[in-house]
Amino acid sequence: MPRRDDLRLTKVIPAGEDHRLSLFDEPAGQGAFNFHGLVWERRLNGSWKLQRELTSEEFQSNHPFRRFVSDIQSLRPETGYAVIQVGEGTKPIVPPQSKLYRYSWRLWDLVNNREVKRLKDCADPFDGYDPGQDES
Repeated sequence: MPRRDDLRLTKVIPAGEDHRLSLFDEPAGQGAFNFHGLVWERRLNGSWKLQRELTSEEFQSNHPFRRFVSDIQSLRPETGYAVIQVGEGTKPIVPPQSKLYRYSWRLWDLVNNREVKRLKDCADPFDGYDPGQDES
């Protein structure tokens, strides 16, 4: 586990004035980074308190294909749902490891670590998500 100082804060999404979702990556060598985790915080009495941390290990869980969070779009604090971009390998982790990844935007239940809905399949890792698309 890398030290917190070694992590890169990749993106922060505010959700109102009192909630935020942060995406952290960790160094993977040669200038590359791997998904480390998501941190949902809530402001209480003027300071940020941890609401939920979802580590890369928890996110991977027992899923047979390697998967990771590559981007975040929004957070709904009332439900704990977030719109995240997931990268997922096309072959099982072992054997062999996938070198091809597909990306999609998904509505994710952070509290229970589960997909609620696949929102959009991406043409490439840089394919954004329009928040006006159906998230219900």
